[in-house]
Amino acid sequence: MFLKKIMSSFRILWRDIIMKLSDSTFALDDMMAGYFFSDTAYQYQWSQVEVHQTLLKDEVRINSFRDAIKKSVKPGDTVLDVGTGTGILAMLAAKQKAKKVVAVDSSDIIYTAKKIAEKNKIKNIDFIRADIRDLSMDGADVIICELIGVYITDEGIIQKMQKARKHLKSGGKTIPEKIDIYLVPVESRNWGVGFWGEIAGIDYSPISEIKPSIRNYDMSRSKYLSNPTQLFTVDYTQQRFKYAGEFRISTDGIFTGCVMYFEAKLSEDVILSTSPKKPLTHWKQIFLPNKTRVKVKKGEKIKFQIGSAFNNTKWKWKYEI
Repeated sequence: MFLKKIMSSFRILWRDIIMKLSDSTFALDDMMAGYFFSDTAYQYQWSQVEVHQTLLKDEVRINSFRDAIKKSVKPGDTVLDVGTGTGILAMLAAKQKAKKVVAVDSSDIIYTAKKIAEKNKIKNIDFIRADIRDLSMDGADVIICELIGVYITDEGIIQKMQKARKHLKSGGKTIPEKIDIYLVPVESRNWGVGFWGEIAGIDYSPISEIKPSIRNYDMSRSKYLSNPTQLFTVDYTQQRFKYAGEFRISTDGIFTGCVMYFEAKLSEDVILSTSPKKPLTHWKQIFLPNKTRVKVKKGEKIKFQIGSAFNNTKWKWKYEI
C-alpha cells in the first residue's frame, strides 16, 4: 500500500514536470525561431492546407485586400508579396497588369501556389522559396504583406516588413500601410471569466482562479463598458510595444476583461477592421480576461498596462480596478 502511494505521487509529479517543461519548450521555440532560425514554426503550420482554407474562406479579408490591390497596383509595377502562401494576393496583383510579381514564402506551400498560377495561366509571377532576409531583387513599387496573426504581430509582420521595405522604391506603397491596435473593456458572459458562473445549478466560479490565458473569440455579443482606446500604431519601425492607461466606465456592468482588435489601413480608402462591431473575420477578436468578474459603475476607472513579449508573439496585461 505504501509503495502504491509513492508510485501514485511520483506519476502525478512526473506529469506536472512534463507539463511545465512543455510550456518552457514552446516559449523557447518561439524565441529561437524568432531570433535565430528562418520561420521554424511557420514552416510546419503554413504547409498545412487546412490553415490556408480558413484564410481563403474569409471573404472580408480577401475582398479588402483585393480592393486595396486594385487601387495600389498600377500597370507596369513591380510587386513584392511577402509570405505569399497559396499565392492569392500575388495573383490578384498580377491581374492588375503588374510587370512582375515576386512572391516569396519560406514554406513548401509555395510550390502549390506556383501550380495554381500555372493552372490559371498567370505568367508574370516569380515564385521564390526563401526567407525575406535572404531575398535579392530590384526595387518594388508595391509591397504586400498579410502576415497579420491571430494575435496581430505574432507572425512576424514587423520584422519581415522591416527587411522587405529595403526593397521598396522611393515613393512606393505598402499593403497594409499601417495597423492600428485598439482595446476596450467589456462584459462578456460567453468566454473566459464571464463564462465561469453557475452551470446547471453549480457555482463554477473557483475555476476562474486558474491563471487566465489569451485567446481569440467572436466577441460580438460583448457589452462595451467604455469607449475603445487606440493603443499602438504598427508602422514596422517598432521592436516592442508598451502602454499604460485607464478607462472611464460609461455604463454599469460586470468587467470580465478587455477585447483587443485591429484596423489595418490597406490603401487610402480601404480599412480592414476586426472590431466586434464589424463583420466577423477569421481573426475574430483577442480577449484578455481579468482574473475575476468585478462589478463596475459608471464613472469608475480601470487602470491597465499592456505590452508585447517573446519577440512580439505574445501579449502581457494587468488591470487595476
